[in-house]
Amino acid sequence: MKIRKGFVSNSSSSSFVIAVKNGKELTVEKLIEIFKVSVDSPLYPLIKEIAKIMAGADKLTVQQYRDDYGYSETDKLDANTEKEFNKGNGVIYEGSASDEGEGAELALVDMEIKYEDDDIYISKEGGYWWK
Repeated sequence: MKIRKGFVSNSSSSSFVIAVKNGKELTVEKLIEIFKVSVDSPLYPLIKEIAKIMAGADKLTVQQYRDDYGYSETDKLDANTEKEFNKGNGVIYEGSASDEGEGAELALVDMEIKYEDDDIYISKEGGYWWK
C-alpha cells in the first residue's frame, strides 16, 4: 500500500493488467476461482462484482498493448510466458478503477493483486491510503 502525505487530488484511480495466454478466455468464474472465495462466503457478492469489472476491461492484443504502454508489465512475466506472448499467443486486458465509483469499484481501487499461473498473469497495484 502506498501512503501519500501533503497535497492530493480529490480522486484516485488504480489500474490493472491481466495477461491471458494460449487462447484462454478471461471469465468472471476464473477470477472468482483465483480469488478463492466460496459461494457461501459473505464476501462472494463483492468479489463477483470485482471480477465483473476486471473481466470487462479493454481487451488488446499483446502488440497493441506494447505499442501503447511498452514492456513495463509484460517484462515481469516468466521466460516461458514471455515466449508465448512474443509468438502472439495471448491477449492483454487493461483497465482501471476509480474512487469516484461505487461498491466493488471502490474496493478494487485499494486492492493489490499479484497472480500468475500457466494461463493468466494479473498485476494490480494498491491505491492510496490518505493520511
